[in-house]
Amino acid sequence: MTLQGCKTFLVGAGVSAVIGIASLVTVNQPAHADSAKHPVVLELFTSRGCYSCPAAEAFLVELIEARDDIVALEWHVDYWDRLVYRGSSWKDPFSDASFTERQQTYAAQLRGRGYG
Repeated sequence: MTLQGCKTFLVGAGVSAVIGIASLVTVNQPAHADSAKHPVVLELFTSRGCYSCPAAEAFLVELIEARDDIVALEWHVDYWDRLVYRGSSWKDPFSDASFTERQQTYAAQLRGRGYG
């Protein structure tokens, strides 16, 4: 199967991207017949204080709607809570330091392989 004409997205956290885990997810690619036996876990590292996260969250919804074999998880990282914009900061009520640690662990283990 070729990926020509398919929308592909390598999930990985970059400087401005907040999506994390090294899985190749292809939209418009039919799910395998045995997808229930082989689900794809897709982790999104996000924050309510992140300006680019709404686009990532919308893309996650698009993937969930396009594929029935995706198990989606959202982790709200806490490093956006420490950023100050125009003299004020805002804390994401869903953020947790353990979610940031999880993302950093992925980054350390997957560096140079499509992640960050």
